[in-house]
Amino acid sequence: PEGMWLSNISARYEQSSGIGLIKGWALSHKDVSDWMAIMETVPGISNIKCSVSEETLVEGMPAVQFEAKMTVLPGAGLD
Repeated sequence: PEGMWLSNISARYEQSSGIGLIKGWALSHKDVSDWMAIMETVPGISNIKCSVSEETLVEGMPAVQFEAKMTVLPGAGLD
């Protein structure tokens, strides 16, 4: 999304679901909140929680570093 940069995406599966982790940067806490609201509507993703959201500087500019964890359900696969 505009105003956000993702720096790392990972997932670890155990049995029928997995744990997803997304790290990145945003221009504001509101950008992080708006993105999480969008992620809550994505099929196969649930229980999204922001575990880190802290203001910092990136190259002298204000930014918000964030980390979000979620449950990831396996998809139907590709045919």
